[in-house]
Amino acid sequence: MLFEIEKWVLTHHAKVRQFERKIANEDLERLLKNFDSCIYQGSKYILVRHFNDRNDNKIAAVVVPGDKNVWVILTVMVNFQVVT
Repeated sequence: MLFEIEKWVLTHHAKVRQFERKIANEDLERLLKNFDSCIYQGSKYILVRHFNDRNDNKIAAVVVPGDKNVWVILTVMVNFQVVT
């Protein structure tokens, strides 16, 4: 794993999107602690994990490193795919 995320905080935007997209806290934690892939984009990382038990399949979180080893979650997405 490139890095480990032990502590995190969600922005207001991320909390709203988590609620709208019905992403449980447990699923978000599973994603952050054990992601399938990571896309580096400037100062941000997009973490992606496939969930077999969800109809929307892949969940992604956009995160940035914060102070004192606390990661900041900027937003969360469902049905995530990379288009080239």
